[in-house]
Amino acid sequence: MTIETLRLKGFDMNEMGTIPREEYDRLRAAAEDLADPQSYNRAKARLVAAEDELIPANYPNRLLNGEALAFLQGLLAKEGDAI
Repeated sequence: MTIETLRLKGFDMNEMGTIPREEYDRLRAAAEDLADPQSYNRAKARLVAAEDELIPANYPNRLLNGEALAFLQGLLAKEGDAI
């Protein structure tokens, strides 16, 4: 791989490098692939530290399907409250 170095006057970055587009695309894809496991690890750490919690999928699905009031009434009824 060849990297061309450019020196530009008047810029804060005194040196910049250029790489072939194919290499840039490969590096970008590798960075995106690495971001997924890092996101997963951060989410797992938040769960372990009790900074986040999971909810059953049917709760948000019911909300998205427009069952907001019935959903809330059901939740509150389980806790002994009423709307």
